[in-house]
Amino acid sequence: RNENIQSILTSFILSVKLSTNDCFLFDNLYRCWSVVNFLFFLEIHPNYLSTDIDCKTIVRGVKIARQIADCEPLKSRLNGEHAPGLEVAIDDEEATLDWVRRTAVTIYHPAGTCKMGTDKMAVVTPNLKVKGIEGLRVADASIMPRITSGNTNAPAIMIGEKASDLILKEA
Repeated sequence: RNENIQSILTSFILSVKLSTNDCFLFDNLYRCWSVVNFLFFLEIHPNYLSTDIDCKTIVRGVKIARQIADCEPLKSRLNGEHAPGLEVAIDDEEATLDWVRRTAVTIYHPAGTCKMGTDKMAVVTPNLKVKGIEGLRVADASIMPRITSGNTNAPAIMIGEKASDLILKEA
């Protein structure tokens, strides 16, 4: 048993964010278009922390982690706080949010970029076929309308299993 813990790492994850993404298709002249062309590229604006509830949730998570680290028996085993650091007061929500905005990164679990359904906005049919492109299916987290509140691995595996069943059924 190590009695001299030098540091701990905490991670703060907004597993259900209310902020929504914006996606745009552009050609090489940066003109926005509504039709897909192989010369176009996709620009995604994730709009992280663009709602008050997302901001308050992440700031509260940082505060709770800092409070835990400031309690015994953990406190006496740590060398101090590295980030956000003592210059950011534990109750200073603006400074904490500023620190989060400057240091936060994505965990790269995108979902919902290829809507599955039967309405006009859906690009993937319920049998996972891409509308208008013969022989192409999408079998990953991009067909989910919203990211799950947990890891996307299990749902993505389930989608893949369903795709294999559909393909075998049509063979």
